[in-house]
Amino acid sequence: MATTAFRLPLLLIVATLLAAVTALAIVAGSWFPLALVACGAVAAVVVIVALAAWLFRGVRHGEERLVARNRQMAAVQLAATSLSTESEMRAILDRTVELSREITGARYGALAVRNADGSIAEFITSGISDENRQQIGHPPIGRGLLGVIISQSTALRLPDMTADPRAAGFPPHHPPMKSLLGVPITWKAATIGNLYLTDKVTGETFSADDEEMLTIFAAHAAVAVATATMQRDTRALAVLRERERIAMDLHDGIIQSIYAVSLGLDAVAEDVVEDPPRARDGLETAIEHLDGVIRDVRSYIFELKPAQLTEDLAASLVNLVADFRVNSLVDASAQIDETLPSLSEVQRLGLFHVAKEALVNARKHANATSVILSLSARDGMIQLDVRDNGRGFDISPSVSAEHRGLLNMASRAREAGGTFSVVSAPGSGTTVTMVIGTDSEAEA
Repeated sequence: MATTAFRLPLLLIVATLLAAVTALAIVAGSWFPLALVACGAVAAVVVIVALAAWLFRGVRHGEERLVARNRQMAAVQLAATSLSTESEMRAILDRTVELSREITGARYGALAVRNADGSIAEFITSGISDENRQQIGHPPIGRGLLGVIISQSTALRLPDMTADPRAAGFPPHHPPMKSLLGVPITWKAATIGNLYLTDKVTGETFSADDEEMLTIFAAHAAVAVATATMQRDTRALAVLRERERIAMDLHDGIIQSIYAVSLGLDAVAEDVVEDPPRARDGLETAIEHLDGVIRDVRSYIFELKPAQLTEDLAASLVNLVADFRVNSLVDASAQIDETLPSLSEVQRLGLFHVAKEALVNARKHANATSVILSLSARDGMIQLDVRDNGRGFDISPSVSAEHRGLLNMASRAREAGGTFSVVSAPGSGTTVTMVIGTDSEAEA
């Protein structure tokens, strides 16, 4: 090819000189023999034909290169589309290596996933059998030419990697490889991996077009990897939030109900000897409440809300206070507006759980003898207050941050689109308040 390219310009030069001589002969008339004139004319024709052939060959070569480039670009787009359908990280990495080989026509391919410090966390191969991979043994650790691509984070294209002084050689049982094309996979200026391709199936070396196409595909692969990472993190965050929600429901509902039963059993223990009939009644009451706990557990599992909470929030709170009064022997009362506006489920759930937690805290921590629960509606707002005459406590931020119940109540209020506050001091009782707007949109 090079020899032909060299001969064609040389032929054009000779033919051009002969054409020039012919022109001089025509001008000079009889000074030049007729044979020389004829020779020059032939040379002129040769110039025209050769020039046309040269131009045609150049156009044809350009068209062939353009067709090949378009075909390769289409392969990149198809590969990128195929890669975008994957959601699991390992599947994306495996497909990235396979599609890279298809785009460039490479016999072998590999993808090195990098740690934050630049070391290789995982080395995925394609084109090498599992048996051969086991024979090779430990994957590379980033020396030689692989280390060059890792450290420089730039593309590397070599016709013969074995001749490069930076090459570290191959381990035993490694298949022979000659040409190399490597590109980094970069996302937001950070290199998250590197693609390595060796030996085209056709026996040719990797071209500049191969490098360009692989670089474009690596950008698509980076997007796919980043998307999969964000989806994985989103799923993990959703699981964490669900665990937190379940823990909050257990604390606010099941655990508090069991605690109420335990208080009743404490009273039964005192009556076993002194007043057996009363103790028997207490045991029956405890059994009934344990049955209620079981119903609550089932409700949380299947309905994701406590069984005590119904569509009628006012009636649910009245029943809650009545149960609390029976189990704790605390003088508890409910003052609820007769007409309440319609509330969303998350708002009802928030108000109910805050009320339940405040009641339990009044008995468990405050040792209160009197509790008043009030629920009022005015000026487009609904306000819940639970006031007790207990011993009160220090509501400094350091104390509040360690109180699981207070944190849960504040979280419930936020989820319902409302606010939460506590007023208390040692020896002065405690008032828990939750306020929500009746037209606020709580999270579903």
